[in-house]
Amino acid sequence: MQSKKSDQLVDEIANEFETYFGDKIDTISIYNVTDTPYPMFNFRFELYNSFIIEFSYNRGAIGCGINFGNYGVDVKNSIGWYDLKNIGQFCKELDEDIRLRIPDKFLQRKGWLE
Repeated sequence: MQSKKSDQLVDEIANEFETYFGDKIDTISIYNVTDTPYPMFNFRFELYNSFIIEFSYNRGAIGCGINFGNYGVDVKNSIGWYDLKNIGQFCKELDEDIRLRIPDKFLQRKGWLE
């Protein structure tokens, strides 16, 4: 079985993020895409007009962190390895963690408080 190339994977995952977050996500920037020596890539995006999130894929391992300029903070998640069927759970856990860091008044004003 032939594995997917990094450019296919990054498109697949970024599309899943855009579908899950809808208008809560903005400005996806893809970088460091390579298949040599192994598949890896990164992308960053703005979430809830509040945080810059860095997503990383490296040989199947996935993770996110909040970019605070000179440093970042990992966002823990129970999904450590990429599988298309689990990316929704990954997004859900990221969403829950980020929303804990944003005042409800802000989310309500933007129409994002459920």
